[in-house]
Amino acid sequence: MRVDAAGGDLRSWLEQLGRKVTRLLAMADDLINRTTFLDDVKAVQPIPMSRLRTLTCPVRAIYGEHSDVVDYARELDAYLPHCELTVLAGCGHSVLMDATAALREIVLDWLAIQASVITP
Repeated sequence: MRVDAAGGDLRSWLEQLGRKVTRLLAMADDLINRTTFLDDVKAVQPIPMSRLRTLTCPVRAIYGEHSDVVDYARELDAYLPHCELTVLAGCGHSVLMDATAALREIVLDWLAIQASVITP
């Protein structure tokens, strides 16, 4: 199966977006069309929610409020006993780009807390 990211004239679309986006799309194209990625994803069975409840490791989940998967984040938060979920207002799916500084602060604070729990 060949995926056409632009749904039409891909070359024209890529020329308008610049080199960085072109490089990212080329990497995505390689992953999707030149590896077994899609077959691998289809072959994996989801982890049953009952098994998620048995995870004991801490989990830090950060999603944008406008992400198309934020509802799944809320489900994970409900099932993972040691999950700490933050939904960043005004952000989309790409919180790394939408809120880099806020994300860095959240993660560093959380890691510091985790380090203090582990270190006697």
